[in-house]
Amino acid sequence: MSTAAGDVDVLAGRLLLRESEAARVLGISPRKLWALAAGGRVPVCRIDGLKRYSVDDLKALIAAARTPAMAEATAG
Repeated sequence: MSTAAGDVDVLAGRLLLRESEAARVLGISPRKLWALAAGGRVPVCRIDGLKRYSVDDLKALIAAARTPAMAEATAG
């Protein structure tokens, strides 16, 4: 079984991740990641026919998916 620490280790010094690695880091299935990529929500790098996902693009996906904390949402 994968641990959170192991998932962080995948990112150490890496620019690109394989589909299975990217899905594991995001906590989703590779099929869901494929669907997000097919829908244009996650850019894919293709190098010699191999699909890779940019760590920066994955971080941007996470940032875009964040919702404001409940306290911030009700403060206004």
